[in-house]
Amino acid sequence: MHLQGPEDSTHQLGLAVAGGACSVALSLLSSSFLSIVFGYFVPLPLYSLGLGMGIRALWIGSLVAIGLQIILLGIAEAMTYAVAHVLPVILICRVFLGRNPNNPSAPYPAGYLVSWYSGLAIVALLVSFMVLSNYGYRPEDLLKNLLKPATERGLSLDFEVLERISMIFPGVVALSWVLMGIFNCYFAQRILQKYSRNLRTFNYDYDVRFHHWWDIILVAALMLTYLNFAQIDIFGKNLLLIACIPLYISGVNVIYKWVKSNQLSGLWLFFCVLTSIIFVWPAVFIVGLGFVQPWLKRN
Repeated sequence: MHLQGPEDSTHQLGLAVAGGACSVALSLLSSSFLSIVFGYFVPLPLYSLGLGMGIRALWIGSLVAIGLQIILLGIAEAMTYAVAHVLPVILICRVFLGRNPNNPSAPYPAGYLVSWYSGLAIVALLVSFMVLSNYGYRPEDLLKNLLKPATERGLSLDFEVLERISMIFPGVVALSWVLMGIFNCYFAQRILQKYSRNLRTFNYDYDVRFHHWWDIILVAALMLTYLNFAQIDIFGKNLLLIACIPLYISGVNVIYKWVKSNQLSGLWLFFCVLTSIIFVWPAVFIVGLGFVQPWLKRN
């Protein structure tokens, strides 16, 4: 989108500032009892700027948002906001707005959104494990410290179950962050596309192409879970959670292709996803389908 004239430039600047301020407002509201609702929409204004007005407007809105965070909440909160929201949005928007030199008008595969966000989560997970290990802090202590005030008030917890959950708690947090980012990017693009304000089209027609290295990451994560040395096995378990995201979606796509000719295809798909959320083995089966999907496609 190329705006011409001072009035258009002023309008663009105003929208960029408003987008940054709106994101900060959502982050402030996320500290209230409605945190679950507002907290997940914090990146939405930034994605709307980047995907609808370009990287320059996104930079302006991001700087405004970080500045407001410093003024209202302090440097520490502003740095957390920048790392968790601003930097991923800028990177994702730069990748998505890049043109295919062979076909500049080609739509961007929506599956790559999952790949990039999952890749960012792996980088963040690796850095966090290295930092925690450097300070002699175990990753599984995160959940225990989070629940410490509740246990001091007399809340009864099954410590054996808590011990198991705490080992994969960083991966669960990363999984939640990935889903939040994917949802906001997808939602912003859909709104922009509806009003013809998007800079590039995404291909939503069950185009779930992923980068081919996810199979390798999954196998590597499985191998790490068997290395009981210096928290490597715990890192492998958390890595395994993230590595399953693209393969799970790819497996769901395989199931959809199997049942799409059926009149109840939507119901079948909903049933498969629901059972995979409630039980472990259906989820493992769907991830396995995603793992072998390239071979299924060839045959």
